[in-house]
Amino acid sequence: MKHLVLALGLTVSLGASQCVEELAIDAFSETNQGRWFANSKFAQDAEHGWILDVVVPPNTQVAGYGLNIKDLFPKIAEWDELLFDYRVTMPCEWFGIKIIDKPLADGWQATWRLNLPANADKEWQTAVINVHTPMWRWGDGPSDGRQIYFRAQNPGETTMRIRVTNFRLRRKNLFCTLDESLKWTGKKTELNIKFDSRLDHAVKVAVTPYPEDGVSFSQAEYVASVPARGETTVRIPVSLAESVKGMQPLTLKAKVEEVAEGRRNELDHLMINTVTPIPPYPSPMLFVTPEGFKQMQVRIDTMPGCKDAWNEIKQSADSWLSRKPKYPDRGAQWWHWYSCKKCGVSLKTKSATQHVCPVCNEVYSGWPYDDVVLSRTHDGLARDIQRLGLVYQLTKDPRYAEKAREIAMGYAERYLDYPLHDIHGKPRKGGGRVHPQTLDESIWLILMVQGLDCIKDTLTQEDIDFLEEKMLLPAALMIKDHQWGIHNICCWQASAYGLVGFFLNRADLIHPAIFGPKGFIAQCEQGITDDGQWYERAWGYHFYTVNALKPLAIAIQNTGIVKLPDKLKAMYDAPIKFVTPTEQLPAFHDSGRVAFSFRGMSRDYENAYAWWKDPKHGFIVAQGKRNDQNTLLFGVTDLEMNRPDFQSENYADTGVVVMRSQSDKLKPKNIPSNYIALDYGEHGGGHGHPDKLNFVLYGHNQIIAEDPGCIAYGNPAHGGWYRQTLSHNTLVVNGKSQAPATGQCLAFAQSDNAAICVTEAGPIYPGVVAYRALAMVGDVVLDAMWTAADSSRDFEYPFHARGILETNAKAETTATPEGDGYQWATDWKILEKLPEYNFLWTQDNLKLASTLKMIGDDNEMRTAIGLGNPPTVKPPFILAKVKGKQALFAQAMAILTAKDKAEYPALAVNQKRNTIQLKAEFGSSTFQIDIAIQNQEASAKLVHQANGKLVNVLNAQ
Repeated sequence: MKHLVLALGLTVSLGASQCVEELAIDAFSETNQGRWFANSKFAQDAEHGWILDVVVPPNTQVAGYGLNIKDLFPKIAEWDELLFDYRVTMPCEWFGIKIIDKPLADGWQATWRLNLPANADKEWQTAVINVHTPMWRWGDGPSDGRQIYFRAQNPGETTMRIRVTNFRLRRKNLFCTLDESLKWTGKKTELNIKFDSRLDHAVKVAVTPYPEDGVSFSQAEYVASVPARGETTVRIPVSLAESVKGMQPLTLKAKVEEVAEGRRNELDHLMINTVTPIPPYPSPMLFVTPEGFKQMQVRIDTMPGCKDAWNEIKQSADSWLSRKPKYPDRGAQWWHWYSCKKCGVSLKTKSATQHVCPVCNEVYSGWPYDDVVLSRTHDGLARDIQRLGLVYQLTKDPRYAEKAREIAMGYAERYLDYPLHDIHGKPRKGGGRVHPQTLDESIWLILMVQGLDCIKDTLTQEDIDFLEEKMLLPAALMIKDHQWGIHNICCWQASAYGLVGFFLNRADLIHPAIFGPKGFIAQCEQGITDDGQWYERAWGYHFYTVNALKPLAIAIQNTGIVKLPDKLKAMYDAPIKFVTPTEQLPAFHDSGRVAFSFRGMSRDYENAYAWWKDPKHGFIVAQGKRNDQNTLLFGVTDLEMNRPDFQSENYADTGVVVMRSQSDKLKPKNIPSNYIALDYGEHGGGHGHPDKLNFVLYGHNQIIAEDPGCIAYGNPAHGGWYRQTLSHNTLVVNGKSQAPATGQCLAFAQSDNAAICVTEAGPIYPGVVAYRALAMVGDVVLDAMWTAADSSRDFEYPFHARGILETNAKAETTATPEGDGYQWATDWKILEKLPEYNFLWTQDNLKLASTLKMIGDDNEMRTAIGLGNPPTVKPPFILAKVKGKQALFAQAMAILTAKDKAEYPALAVNQKRNTIQLKAEFGSSTFQIDIAIQNQEASAKLVHQANGKLVNVLNAQ
């Protein structure tokens, strides 16, 4: 794309000394050092004199150094900028400043994080803080205190030095602002430059635009006078040549100069980055095109399920024709607050002010619970606008459009009166007005705009202008301003402001939403792994992201603005690869077990099949009832179907090994009956759990050993148990949870109902290496967890499984061990010491028989009851412990039917230096794995014999 540059030279006729005022603050001299917090240290610098000079120790989560500014600083809100000089050891995790000085930020902690240059530790830098635009407002509430507070984080292994000096306050007496909200009529717009003066006399300004190729102006210079302590706006018509294409980057620049008595002094630079305009797209097209509505009518007439879906939508729309909208008097709150603090389960809504735990019957009332349920009303109104729009387009009955307009205009009348608030009720960036997050605001806005697009042909220009000014544009800009990178939330944000851009014909919103560094294409290319899973590696967030990308994908497909990325299709392919025998997806990281029944997911694959015609997607679509809105919108009658091939596989980019086998005791179904998923990959960002080498086990089409996933984030058990290593089936060292890490698969092989792998955990603990080998053959699983350290440690191996737990060892009640998450488990018991342990977990329809051995100098075995998902499920778990510099936990497991006798595998373990051998005998079969690990390389061999005859040999490299 050609990059157009529009440069504007602005001249201002006043003295430079009158335009900018600067005040130095003596905060570092010996006289004022007593104003600083006690942990603050000072030193003499040859260039700057007295400076703040502090050292932040390694592994420091947060360090702070504060200054009481009462009677030292004037009111900071009366100034524009705070400046100071600094040097900081690099690399630096986090360094910034907080200011508490009411009325600045209404008394909240106005907070900024500095973007540090690479040479910040070698040369003095100057920070310029715009005091009226904090990045965040922190704190528990407004304060009347007056403080400046430097904040630092140093999670690394080296010390961090911070030096600060030379506070200055600065303010301008002449302000020049370039309005970024450009309204285009065809290829013409108006550039508005507003001047505000604090001076006691009038000043003259001259604006000289400099045309570039394709850009022209009606005159060479624009002159205006700014009155004393007043304001004026210079309006510059801008025209683009017919040859300039739409959706091209366009940079508008403005240079401000002082001109007085023949002299000029540069005062400021202004610049906005936008894009060239595009012709308006016809409506409707954000949700359904005119041709799409014709196809919908055909589906209603020919597909019984679509007739049912249409009747449901129309009945909902009909119910609005005789009633008026009722809007909540405030914005909603965070759904993650809506759980019982004792039981961890979601609350049930009894009334607007009564919210009941279904387990213990505790009743919650007041904030935030009363506000949480308001989201149902807010989102319901937005969805009703969408439904009314659909019905209007299919019936052309103006009553439906009029009602949708009434609801939307009512929201626009009150939208800006809803206070900005976050999940803590504070007016912070990232919060919303209708909802407590820009995330939820985006979802609400998407539904709203999809519906408005369906009735756009009935709206007057005055209606559209009112909706734009009072609701759509403020919401879109607030959401866009909070978009930070590649993340599931940012996908919702891009869809929201992108759809607003299409509706308002604003290329400056459409372009970044699709083509920008945080837009649709970047999210797909950077956020989706080569295996098709979303990078946060939590299946709940995978589908959450699919749904976030979908609204903008529909608009992109309908407009043809760009081809949908191949990786978007991969997101629909990925769950098929990872699906469990229970037609779910494992609860890795911040996710519950995600339902993926082919019948239930059919509706989510209607649009996928319509877009790509993949027979695997057609197979899933065909399993459903096809009686939902998605079928109505996208349903294809003649489906090409192909049953997916479910095999064991190492998905290297996702970092998960999937093993599958079919029990010879069960009749085969679509998916093999036994399943393992082992997680060795990337941590998963903010939604990752400290669970490297954790695995889940399914047998005989049921869940056996689970990952508890997550519950409501606002519940204390979420952080206390669900996000701790102990709650997972992996290694714990010294009672502490693992550090975020990325492991690797060193060897993998599969064939003939068998699979084997060797994985390595990465740097989960300082000075510790950890490896895990797993093998599955039919109903038998072999598991070897080997770890070593540079000094003696307490190595623990928890294994959680559903059912009633029995063991061959005597047990005594014992105290709860110390460690991360241990206090959340109950019924702790310590078992007698045995050379090997037998464990039996019994469920209604199956059993898991296990033989476990520990190789190490000193060992213990405990059992306890943990928390599952939902928290009402209480899986018993074992906790094997070895003290020393290395440990090996070896386990052989057999999946049995409920009728089978409780037979335990006979297990022999042999370890020599870097080789491990596990040999298990079960029934008439022998299973042996030989593992060799050397210098981050591994090999493994699996041998299966039955009745003395060789059945299978697998060699993994």
